[in-house]
Amino acid sequence: MKASPPPTPPVDRAALLQELHEIVAQAEKIFGATLEGCAEEKTSTAREELAQLVEKVRAKVNGEVKRADAAIRAHPYVGLAVALGVGALIGAVLARQLGSSSDPGSADESRP
Repeated sequence: MKASPPPTPPVDRAALLQELHEIVAQAEKIFGATLEGCAEEKTSTAREELAQLVEKVRAKVNGEVKRADAAIRAHPYVGLAVALGVGALIGAVLARQLGSSSDPGSADESRP
């Protein structure tokens, strides 16, 4: 005759569930701390890279502003004419946009 397996002890499901919750909480603490540290490290690296990029851009812009200032001081009437032309162009574009959107009831019938 075959020997029957020993009887299994009764399982306390509440205790098992509590232990599982504790294990999950510990894992979250471990992995959460690791992820936080990793995120902080990447964030600080990104901030440093961004600060370096901002300084490069700032230096380049300052150089270009000095060049533009020197050109305008050397040829003030040309600078004035360019500013007047750009202002007129922007004004014409804005007038056209505002003119067509401010009176929606009087649409041009000749346009398809």
